[in-house]
Amino acid sequence: MSQDDAVTMKCAIPSVKTLSRSLSKVFEGARRSAPVLRTRSGAGLKSSGLNAEQSKHRHVEELLVKTVEDDHAADLSPSISLHEHFDSAEVRAWNPDGFELIQKLQGAVRNQGEVLLMRDKASNAQVAVKRMPAAWVGSSHEEFRVWHPDESERPWQDIGCTRFLNNIGYPYACQLLGVFRNDQHTYVVSSFASEGDLHMWCSTGPKPSLQSELDKQPICVEILRAMQQLHDLSVVHGDVSLENILLSQPTSLCKDGKDNGSLGNKNTLQVKVIDFGVASASRHSKYRGGGRTNYLAPEVHSGESYDGFLADAFSVGVVLYAVMTRDYPWVSTRPGSCPCWGYVQTFGLRSYLEKRRVNDGAASAAEVLSEPLVRLLEGLLAPDPATRLTLGERSFESFGRRSVWDEPWVAQCSAELAS
Repeated sequence: MSQDDAVTMKCAIPSVKTLSRSLSKVFEGARRSAPVLRTRSGAGLKSSGLNAEQSKHRHVEELLVKTVEDDHAADLSPSISLHEHFDSAEVRAWNPDGFELIQKLQGAVRNQGEVLLMRDKASNAQVAVKRMPAAWVGSSHEEFRVWHPDESERPWQDIGCTRFLNNIGYPYACQLLGVFRNDQHTYVVSSFASEGDLHMWCSTGPKPSLQSELDKQPICVEILRAMQQLHDLSVVHGDVSLENILLSQPTSLCKDGKDNGSLGNKNTLQVKVIDFGVASASRHSKYRGGGRTNYLAPEVHSGESYDGFLADAFSVGVVLYAVMTRDYPWVSTRPGSCPCWGYVQTFGLRSYLEKRRVNDGAASAAEVLSEPLVRLLEGLLAPDPATRLTLGERSFESFGRRSVWDEPWVAQCSAELAS
């Protein structure tokens, strides 16, 4: 099979459109009753507050630990390790009478558990509950590491990072409402994102087109802002994917009973970043596992230390492509493992998009993506991290690196949303 044939045949990449019917039904009622995301195609798109951090979220910037002067020098880091932001002594006994099971949302395979939709009887609010075997999680991060020294997915790291982000006022994280345990299970209770994940969101609606691109653009810009702010808090996510970005109505319950939404516009869905099990406060490190193969940046496979900010930026590029085309661009970026990625490395992303078929083969990816978006994707998905677009992190400012905010596709949308 030639490289051109492999691109045309999609090299057996599963489509984003594949979605469990049962999972779709969980959110059906909420979606019907909730306000619809306002888009440019609707009447008079108002400011979504994507730039509201200039005033409303200034405290996030003020709480940063320090400013990075050198791209390869000391990281801007939380003062303690991520897992230490949650004290395992805070774990409480699980009271089964305090929660009512509504439905299973999905499996949590890497944690040998599942995510459940429940009603907290005390607050009458719907909450997301990750239930994991107690024998897997252990009683603390230290115990988990002793039991599973080679495991990349670390549940106490996820819990601690979420607590850190909640405490510092990061608006794109779900609220950690409590951790509970009985003899069989550990339960991590969080605020519920009513609209599900990006995989679900981009699986519905019209087929990819220039118009649907405009409709999805505000959410994509908010994703860029969420990841920029995460990096400015010196947290590398390490597992950015459609499944790890949720959307929620602004009325999602927070620990204090109030909305802690990322946006000021109450008609706009909010982005919530989840699953910090492989996150790190160390910007430069070697790959130790974790992350989905089709999202990983190519330098991750080198065996050498790499910049986690730029690796996350690559993963964000895959997310944007998948949102806009309802398809994945390749199976893996590991050398020699996927002819689609091999084609991109040899001939460039633009040539690949001209050959890549979407909409069940009715059009090429280049035909359903605007030129400014193609240019943005070229920058985010650059095989060489030295030429890759940054997400506009503070640590790159003194180096004059071009960021996503310099790209017309992002800059124009940001200006319109702020007007």
